[in-house]
Amino acid sequence: MGGATLFLAAAMAVWLLKGHPSATMLVDASGWRVVLGPQGNLALLGSATLALLGSDMPLSLTGETKTRKSIPRHLVWGTLLTLGGYIVFTFGVLVIQGAGVAQQTINPMVLLIGTIDRVFGSAMGGVMAFCLLLYFMMIPVALNVCFSRLLVVSALHQQISMRLAQVTRHRVPATALGTQVVFGLLATALIYMVVPLFNLKQSADLSNIMYNVLGAGLLLVWIISFLFPFLLLAILAGRQGKAFRRTCVIPFPILVISMITGPLLCMLTFVTTLTNSFIPSLLPNATWGWIVGAVASGSLIIAAICSMLSNSEAKWEALQEQQAEMLARPNVPATLEAQHQSKGF
Repeated sequence: MGGATLFLAAAMAVWLLKGHPSATMLVDASGWRVVLGPQGNLALLGSATLALLGSDMPLSLTGETKTRKSIPRHLVWGTLLTLGGYIVFTFGVLVIQGAGVAQQTINPMVLLIGTIDRVFGSAMGGVMAFCLLLYFMMIPVALNVCFSRLLVVSALHQQISMRLAQVTRHRVPATALGTQVVFGLLATALIYMVVPLFNLKQSADLSNIMYNVLGAGLLLVWIISFLFPFLLLAILAGRQGKAFRRTCVIPFPILVISMITGPLLCMLTFVTTLTNSFIPSLLPNATWGWIVGAVASGSLIIAAICSMLSNSEAKWEALQEQQAEMLARPNVPATLEAQHQSKGF
């Protein structure tokens, strides 16, 4: 994705250096205001939050690092590079295409490719498409690697089956990785193969609708889960006090600010995502709200059922392990009796 970011930055520079005016009046204060309604820009808060939520996932790998310096280094450089990349993409599209074209283009990938097309031609647009294709090939791999560590930790704490904590001789959590791949393939087959069979109208926009609805549903699930780290931080800071401050890897005032702004942003994003459609031309707000809510609720219910089943299996495995340890212990009364007999009692 870094190559695509540099590509778009170059396109924006070439566009302006050739004397083309910006398609968006960035100095106009009215263009920066928050606009409600079907054609408003408040729905972009959900899209921006979804894009930024995954930037912390590499931190799940910090337990495998040799030094704690990698944590603040990732927080600083990861945040700067992520925000910088999205700023470049946003300003590039606004300068070359304009806000009107951006609002009318449902698929953001088509918008990015079209932006490069307009500056460098269709050949370079194909290169941009290839860069985006590589991104969509690599991001599932990266997220799969990161999320597999969460399964391993949960298994080691006996919250889910210990089978998911199994690793190879190279310390690779193969079982957790394979499980996620299977679930991912099943979900992909259901969404893009089974669901289209029931699309009686043969809508050409079905893939765009599915992409945005699933993205919004995922956002709601992530928003709920992201509330807990902020709450846990506040609880730890209140209980541990000075000890908590000594172990912080980032300045404590920044943590306090995040404890306040984090939950507020999560709640605001939750409400705006439910009430503002990402694709108002295809799904109005009224229909969007209950569909996205149903997807998020269904995902949470399925996750809760799977969690209860896996947790019960983990408890059964722990019980089996305890019974095996008890059977492996020597018979204490029989041993004492043999000792007494040897001493003539």
